[in-house]
Amino acid sequence: MPKVKTSKSNRLTKYVNEFGKEFFSTDGEILFCKICEIKVASEKKFTVVQHISRDKHVQGLRRRELKSDQQVSTMQFINENQLSPFSYDLTNAFLSANIPLNKLENPILKGFLENCEVLEKANHSTVAKMFNNSLSLLWPGGIQYDNVLLFVSDAAPYMVKAGKSIQSFYSKMIHVTCIAHALHRVAEEIRGNFSKVDKLVSNGKKIFLKAPSRVEKFREIAKGIPLPPQPVITRWGTWLNASIYYCEHFESIKEVVNALDSEDAISIKKVQTVIKSSSLHRNLIYIKAHFGTLPESITKLETRGQTLSESLRVLEDIRVLINEAPNEIGTAINKKMENVLNKNKGLKILQNISKIINGEKPDENNIPEDITTDDISHFKYAPVSSVEVERSFSTYKSILSDQRRSFLFENIRQHIIIQCNSDFVQNE
Repeated sequence: MPKVKTSKSNRLTKYVNEFGKEFFSTDGEILFCKICEIKVASEKKFTVVQHISRDKHVQGLRRRELKSDQQVSTMQFINENQLSPFSYDLTNAFLSANIPLNKLENPILKGFLENCEVLEKANHSTVAKMFNNSLSLLWPGGIQYDNVLLFVSDAAPYMVKAGKSIQSFYSKMIHVTCIAHALHRVAEEIRGNFSKVDKLVSNGKKIFLKAPSRVEKFREIAKGIPLPPQPVITRWGTWLNASIYYCEHFESIKEVVNALDSEDAISIKKVQTVIKSSSLHRNLIYIKAHFGTLPESITKLETRGQTLSESLRVLEDIRVLINEAPNEIGTAINKKMENVLNKNKGLKILQNISKIINGEKPDENNIPEDITTDDISHFKYAPVSSVEVERSFSTYKSILSDQRRSFLFENIRQHIIIQCNSDFVQNE
């Protein structure tokens, strides 16, 4: 009896049943590998067997098994520990980033997930609670209340209120708001009083942005002069630096701008209009003459390793300079600075402590009663700005870079330790 040839559809269905429906599928015309996501040659059985033995297929199976194990591990971890929504979300993030979930069993990471606290709201009570809980991690055997001497924060109202709440438990603690932030607010006040200069700064940077032909013309006319700066308003002092730039190169910038076609861009037309104003030149000179050192002062306050007296001397110098600024604009800016500094209750205490450290007599005895003579000696390098926190964000963001694919948690821990030790050594 002659042998009957099996149809293509039946042959493919047979392969799917034999090698597993979880690995292969067919529409009656082709054999599709779900692991490799490709069409498989299926004229002969040995070609299918050959595909299964290939490295790509084998590695695909391993990845699939690992993913299955990770999902089981996730559910076990969640059920065993009853984690917060934050931990659940972090677990999902691990899966999305292809970080093996067996890392969740790492005792350090596991402890982090169990102790991590999420601020549902940013207000004085949640900040005060987080502050206290953080010190509990620093001193697990019991918070050493007498060792907390200084709390530096920004001047947000809820942070000021949080500082008052915390001081009721930490009797020696002095709360000071960031001086660099205070000078930034003064810089904002200066900007608000010079609308024409602000118009020049904001539009001047746009003229040469992504415009090679204009850049070339600028370099032809204003040889040796750098392109106009592009200040970031949220960064301290950059607007003032831009104003100083236009003061120093006013004639060259005016020549370049007038040589451009006003129909090319709205920014050109705006700058050509404002640069004709006779008051603009006077305003630029006024800003540089009376506030030109403010950006430098902010930079000094950001410097690491400064003594308390050095930082306060920088503040006092800029305070005197602004106080000498003439006319109603100078008065308004000086008033702004005094209002900002007078609200900083801890600053006056630090100023008196600095005088004591320098062997001088303090203006008044408003130092907390619980602070001892030995405590005062520890204020020699007390910071008066919170820029170190901002700097840490820039340092640690490299840890979470998108380019990292296999950074073990233990290595992350060591990386942070190295960064902290590095900062410590630089400050010595």
